[in-house]
Amino acid sequence: MSLAGKASGVESAASCHEPATEQRCAGCRHRLDDRRVIEQSVAGLAVFGSAFGASIGASRLCVLHDRWVSPDDFCVRFSPLG
Repeated sequence: MSLAGKASGVESAASCHEPATEQRCAGCRHRLDDRRVIEQSVAGLAVFGSAFGASIGASRLCVLHDRWVSPDDFCVRFSPLG
């Protein structure tokens, strides 16, 4: 935030829409990070070369939304690991 923004109490547009880095899916407890469990959870995944292959990459399964998420994705239901 610039000094002008601090003085007027106005935040930048980016800070209103972008979460802090630590609030991204990579650090969320809803992100299923165990590739063995992902392979067992997703029927037919082996057809694409398994959860260990390039077809999945850094994406993981969000058990809250039941969809694939990238590490930099985010949502309002973020819950930190731990």
